[in-house]
Amino acid sequence: MFVIIHATGNDKQHGVKFNELKYALKLSIIIKSIEEKYGLNFSNDFFKGGDSSFDNLYMWLHRKKGNVENLSGVNEALIEGFTDDTDVLTASTMSNNALSLYSYTPPTSVLQYTQINLKSTTSSTNPYRVSIRKDGVEVVNSGTITTGVEFITSVPSNQIEQGSQYTAYIESDSDITFSNITFQVYKYDNTNIPAPPIIFSKGYAITNYQYTNSFNFRISQQIPKMKVLDFLTSLFNMFNLVAYVEGNQMIVKSLDDFYANPSLDSPYDITKYVDVNSSKIDSALPFREVNYSYKGLKTFLSKRHEQLFGEDWGTEEYKGGESTILSEGIFKVQVPFEHMKFERLLDVDNPNPPTDIQCGYCVDDNQRSYIGQPLIFYMCRKTLATGGKISFVDEVGTVNGEDNVATSHKEISSYYTPANSDLQLLCHKIDNRYILVLKMTNGN
Repeated sequence: MFVIIHATGNDKQHGVKFNELKYALKLSIIIKSIEEKYGLNFSNDFFKGGDSSFDNLYMWLHRKKGNVENLSGVNEALIEGFTDDTDVLTASTMSNNALSLYSYTPPTSVLQYTQINLKSTTSSTNPYRVSIRKDGVEVVNSGTITTGVEFITSVPSNQIEQGSQYTAYIESDSDITFSNITFQVYKYDNTNIPAPPIIFSKGYAITNYQYTNSFNFRISQQIPKMKVLDFLTSLFNMFNLVAYVEGNQMIVKSLDDFYANPSLDSPYDITKYVDVNSSKIDSALPFREVNYSYKGLKTFLSKRHEQLFGEDWGTEEYKGGESTILSEGIFKVQVPFEHMKFERLLDVDNPNPPTDIQCGYCVDDNQRSYIGQPLIFYMCRKTLATGGKISFVDEVGTVNGEDNVATSHKEISSYYTPANSDLQLLCHKIDNRYILVLKMTNGN
């Protein structure tokens, strides 16, 4: 859950530990990444125009229950250090530690095929695993390796595709030195029998690669699972956006901006679109029901809202009366985001008024850890009133035989708070990249 710890004394070590924190990422940064990956160029009207209704939105990097850790459950590291290169004979490219094939023909028989292999060589017998991921999704895992010799992990043939990016990871609880790691593309063609087979092989190698057993926070591994198309479609539905192409740019505007006249001196001329020989009268609102809602409404406080008030949290709807002359249509927009209900914490010794500390409880209605839909929210910086403090644990140790016990904490007087509305005018400017969101797990 989002949690702020209220600490006013030093008799006990209160606070939030680093592994109980989860980041949030600005949606505008996600848009920029989509542009770079797919070669798009959005206009500066909405996504990049400084509109605070979008510019102040963040997505919580909450991909799994519990503490922040690698998805495999053990520490891992992207294998980095490959030299960027391109090989014409195998039609392969190594760029930014990702291997891809710019030309590929699926095999028609065992006489003609392409392989992608990761060769790892070490004299160490410490257990490790190799994970190869295609566009960020694991397609093969070597399983535990303890041989202390060269080991080959191959991508399944049905997972080889032109244009996909393949990256490799080492997973281990021990530090390991590898004398050599090679990402290899192997092409075999023996379809011209009795001529000898044609074999091309290209290896992208790293020598003396050092794997260090430590946790590295990678946004790509912690961001919620959501298709890019679903993400963009949801934003278009939420903000009623319109898109069209001009030259090499995709113009994205709100519907109001799209309909607005360019200027008073040059209004839109719609004469050529008007047929004065016919007319049709429709109802002002062609729907008997209009529903706007979020798909994710299952966090604890959202469910409590439904139970107490008999209506979904954060949902807006219109239903025409029986006497209303409307069509039978229903207009429904449901975006696949989580919509968390936040509330201010109470001081049990002085509950009125509530504190300036706000939280959201990210558990289900049984108070168990909860994933839900990708969570987006606004964010602003708050300064607590005099005497209000938030504490962070800055040192842990072993106390009475128990590990990871807080032994020192540090108090601060300001923090970033999540909200469901744009509070830009009430907030300080927020850093463009990402901010800390506080999270406390319940051990599940």
